[in-house]
Amino acid sequence: MAGSRSLPLAAELSELHRLAAAQRESFGSALRDLRAEVETKLAELVGYLRPAPEPPPSSSPADEVEWQRAILGPQLAAQAALSAERRRLLADVLDGNGGAMALAGQLLVFQSSPPEKMAQQLKEIGEAFYRWQPKRRVERHPMEDALVQWLRTCCEDAGIGNVIELVQPGERFDSSRHATDGRGVEITEVRGWIVLRDNGKVYTKAAVAVR
Repeated sequence: MAGSRSLPLAAELSELHRLAAAQRESFGSALRDLRAEVETKLAELVGYLRPAPEPPPSSSPADEVEWQRAILGPQLAAQAALSAERRRLLADVLDGNGGAMALAGQLLVFQSSPPEKMAQQLKEIGEAFYRWQPKRRVERHPMEDALVQWLRTCCEDAGIGNVIELVQPGERFDSSRHATDGRGVEITEVRGWIVLRDNGKVYTKAAVAVR
């Protein structure tokens, strides 16, 4: 009798093991699905609660005009013919252009300087300008002309008689008026302008490159 009942009992136990394994698999699958759903909902909740990133600030036309006035002064900032050059200067400053940054800095210093220091700063402004706008051929540059005229007006208003004299590529090098670290007889690149005293004599020489 015992042997005759062992086979059905073994079969029953096997069936129980199978059912238990199936339930464990079903439970595990349901648990994985539940975990995935919870993680999705949590991600949605975090995204909903987290504040949206603020867009980077952009300068308005009014801000741009104010910056131009601050750097160049009201007279240069008001000249319509220089609008493209003013925007270019401001953009180059924001881009970290060394020449543009030097020019902007020198102009800010010049406008806040006492009269006794303005003459020497004329040289620094010229060299900063040509660092920003290299001059290797003869051409008229609206910003160059306007800047020279503005500086002359500022000097006259401050009671200073210094005058700026421009140099052109192709001119013959003159050691009494030009300064260079090379050797040659012809100016190939202008890197500064001549500043004259009120009596017409050279106050500071123009930095140039020669060949």
